[in-house]
Amino acid sequence: MSGPNAEVNSELVPLSYDASMAGSGVAAISVTNAVAAKLLALGGETRTLKALQDGLDAGEMMPGVPLKNVALGATIDIRQERRVGRNVLGRLPSGAPGMAPVLIGAHIDHLGPKAGVNSLAGKGEENLIHYGADDNASGVAGVLEIAEYLAEQKRSGKLKMKRDGLFALWSGEELGLLGSAHYVRKMAEDQLGNGDAMLTGKLSAALNMDMIGRLQKNAVLQGVGSSDFWEGAIERRNAPVGLPIVTQQDTYLSTDATSFYLKGVP
Repeated sequence: MSGPNAEVNSELVPLSYDASMAGSGVAAISVTNAVAAKLLALGGETRTLKALQDGLDAGEMMPGVPLKNVALGATIDIRQERRVGRNVLGRLPSGAPGMAPVLIGAHIDHLGPKAGVNSLAGKGEENLIHYGADDNASGVAGVLEIAEYLAEQKRSGKLKMKRDGLFALWSGEELGLLGSAHYVRKMAEDQLGNGDAMLTGKLSAALNMDMIGRLQKNAVLQGVGSSDFWEGAIERRNAPVGLPIVTQQDTYLSTDATSFYLKGVP
């Protein structure tokens, strides 16, 4: 429900058929304010729906409202449509066996046309293609440029690599990190015989480039808390360059880096 204080065109949250994860385990339905108010009254709640929303709008802590002797049921018909996504990977061999490779990746997908509730399009722009110049053509361009640069440095003899470099473009990030999650699971199956196994020691690090096209005043590096190595390494590498860098410790991010962090890869 939207609540009596909401400035929306409809009390019901519109259905979204796009990019819904098939494995979602929590069912949710949208009801009108009138239905919600009736349920509150039937459940013995003395406060009105507006009073509850007023409290939330004022920043008060509002715990959930238990509804006594109220049962609610719904019949939902869901038809799944499956599509094939493709990850694209390249490898720059170092010639040094036994060292876990470094992976640099970015997601190659965006919202496309008719992006639904995920779109920030204005009125009259809803059906235009969402090209994703920043999210995430910028990250893809970054991965390709790094791959090209390192390959040329190695070819000219200026770069002595200690470990292989993996370069990856992930599919399905906008649908829930599907491409990178598939990759780490398949890697664990192939190398360890168990898709749920951790990949610690199989990949030395996974660097993720997501929405890097509009960073003007500061370069933001997230996920630094995933390893004690990062803070000092970033400071040392940046000292001769002097980039204005902002580091953030958070490790659970809504981007493909999380697929690797959950497998023990910083």
